[in-house]
Amino acid sequence: MTSSLRPVAALLLLLSLPAAAFVLGRPRPLPPADFTFVLPKEYGTLDPADASSVSDGWVIQSLFEGLTRIDPETLAAVPAAAEEIRGTDGGTTWTFTLRAEARWSDGAPVVARHFVDGWRRLLDPETGSPNTFLFEAVDAVEAPDPRTFVVRLSRPCAYFPALAAHFSAMPLRRDLVSRHGDSWTDPDHLVTNGPYRVGVRRVRERLRLLRSDTWHGRDGVDLAVVDALAIESKATALGLFLTGAVDWVNAIPAAAVPHLRGRDDLRLGPAFATNFLRFHVRRPPLDDPRVRRALDRAIDRDALCRYVLRRGDAPATSFVPPSLPGYEPAPAEAEDVEAARRLLAEAGFPGGRGLPELELLYVADETARAVAEALVARLRDVLGVRLRAVPQEQKVALDSMRSLKYDVALGTWYGDYPDPATFLDCFRADAGANRTGWSDPRYDALLDRASRMVDLETRAEVLREAEALLLTEGPIAPLTFRGQPNLVAPHVEGFTTNLLDVHPLDRLSIRRGARGE
Repeated sequence: MTSSLRPVAALLLLLSLPAAAFVLGRPRPLPPADFTFVLPKEYGTLDPADASSVSDGWVIQSLFEGLTRIDPETLAAVPAAAEEIRGTDGGTTWTFTLRAEARWSDGAPVVARHFVDGWRRLLDPETGSPNTFLFEAVDAVEAPDPRTFVVRLSRPCAYFPALAAHFSAMPLRRDLVSRHGDSWTDPDHLVTNGPYRVGVRRVRERLRLLRSDTWHGRDGVDLAVVDALAIESKATALGLFLTGAVDWVNAIPAAAVPHLRGRDDLRLGPAFATNFLRFHVRRPPLDDPRVRRALDRAIDRDALCRYVLRRGDAPATSFVPPSLPGYEPAPAEAEDVEAARRLLAEAGFPGGRGLPELELLYVADETARAVAEALVARLRDVLGVRLRAVPQEQKVALDSMRSLKYDVALGTWYGDYPDPATFLDCFRADAGANRTGWSDPRYDALLDRASRMVDLETRAEVLREAEALLLTEGPIAPLTFRGQPNLVAPHVEGFTTNLLDVHPLDRLSIRRGARGE
């Protein structure tokens, strides 16, 4: 055994059974893929307008190509299906010129009308897309000719090219939707315009992607066959990586990270994401800001990072992560147990007496369970508050939050584009991601005011004022700035650790001779 494996030898022993069970549970072996990675969760949909999870986004952005994409090295929005991007009228009109060579996987040309259809469907309230709020400034989209797509905005939007890279803003083949109805995203029917197409889907096992022969950049794509494994257990995923069965794992058990430090294949960096608590502010006793602030100020965030998460998280001192150039986040209130006890007493619940038991909802996950259990113990010990941790599967938990059928819920928000608005806009009164019942006209007015500003320095000041109001009113309690560990096999080239955790499959390759070819 090499020295690099000794620290995880015991871990491998524990993980070998679930890893073997996954491999042995396959219905029929497939020829090996060029590259295999693990989805944090099985994707829920291949419909860009309906997608909401990180796993959905990863898969969709491999199958479809939007107008722009985020460069993993610079995090700048660069041309994708569009070869030219032009902003005019003070940033309220954006014109995208499509590539003449852009094709769908069935050989049909990609034309501007396909983006009009995709964007109109995304923005249609009847679609019920969870990402419509991102594009609330869009007034109209049009296609004056087959290669020109025009977006008109109600206000300037300096980061609009980055927003156009979002996985929900993809083109749509209306003819295929008409032909196949709700089954247009089934693997047998799906037609894509990105670097990959669907080869095989085995529910709860894997999605096999095949390099598209029609994508304009196909000559630069090294990986011809890619498997995305659907593995809920982080322990199983880690076991598969350590035994060489997969090439990339994005979700790692928190307990394993300290043992993996120092390995060349561990890429550890910050994520553009904040873990936080949502409060249902319309349900007593959480309708009292003093109760919410008491819970917030009693949390030991340093202990969560040091003893529970152990994956590179940092205690959250704001809601917007402190990693954006040109923006200084508004500070959250610091931990203060005595202040928390005073607030709870002022609300009529001294020592937690008289406070009903509250449910703490979380998406069923090993790490989330550990965080929930730590919070239950902490708030019981220092405030006398009774919390009961309630795990739910992802779709059920999202439905519970959307319908406000919860008391307190664990959440994580990943920034969709490199701007503070990607965090702050999701707590507008009408934002689908709000899920707290909270609304404040002052908050929405500040965001509206900032959205019309061209001067970036002044805009940042207004956004900071909005963030301060959000933290003062307390529909949320920031917990940690998420750390992002990735395990990447040494033979993988082209993988760039970055804040947005963007890793396009078409940019990856396998070092020649690494597997004995």
